[in-house]
Amino acid sequence: MRILIFGAGALGSLIGALLSKRHEVHLLARPEHAQAIKDSGLRIEGVINETFALETHVDLEGVPQPDTIFVTVKAYDTEAALDALMKMADDALMVVSLQNGLTNLRLYKSALPHKAVMGVTSMGANLAGPGKVVYAGKGNTTFGHLANNPDLSREAADLFNEVGLGARSDANIEPELWMKGIINASINPLTAILGCQNGALLRDEGALGISRLACNEAAEVAQGIGVQLPPRDPFMEVMGVMKATSKNRSSMLQDLENGKRTEIDEINGEIVRSANKIGVPVPVNQTLWTLVRCLEHREI
Repeated sequence: MRILIFGAGALGSLIGALLSKRHEVHLLARPEHAQAIKDSGLRIEGVINETFALETHVDLEGVPQPDTIFVTVKAYDTEAALDALMKMADDALMVVSLQNGLTNLRLYKSALPHKAVMGVTSMGANLAGPGKVVYAGKGNTTFGHLANNPDLSREAADLFNEVGLGARSDANIEPELWMKGIINASINPLTAILGCQNGALLRDEGALGISRLACNEAAEVAQGIGVQLPPRDPFMEVMGVMKATSKNRSSMLQDLENGKRTEIDEINGEIVRSANKIGVPVPVNQTLWTLVRCLEHREI
């Protein structure tokens, strides 16, 4: 199978490397990253230590028609990515989103309702430099289809399982997307503000308490808008991800360190907007959203 990773940053590059053990993989990446991979291969360190030879591209021109497309761009770039991919996606077997954020579902429902598979993963990956990714932690991955076609999500899960990445398919993916959003909202902004690895939150009573409050607020909002969360304690899930990815520096922290836009608007911001619609107060999520935005703009 020919696979395109659209937006090959840390997570996308890692997934592409692992899938390349069984498939032809092409990475669409930023120029420096793409050139480093062309010159010396993609180096993965951490959980595994291997170098992978992969085809890289800096735009869609010249990319051969893929059978499957994995989209791993930032949530705020989803709409532009779907616009760019639309012609290619029409001929693809499926388009799989493995992105953060709570705004992607409606965009894929609108653009590719019969082709899209939504995925959530707790894998930890850091971009250590051009051509180098730190595989900071294994995780669980769940895929769900949007159309009434469970074969799509099972196919996505099979792609992961055949290269040793634990994955499953679920007919109702929205609760899992919200659970991932709750986990991100409870971890990422705190690590970004404090400048720490995920696991450090477990060792600080104050930080852990703030994380719990953010989690409880977000779970209340999900239920308030009619999302039936999975029958698992949300904060136990949060702490489990903190532990499993204890050495990981969240993507939000990495973005701030690199002077880039974060996904705070699509995570905590979306929780606040949803809360406002149903009249539920979410002061902790509102504060985290505001603080990270201040750090983004460096206005104080």
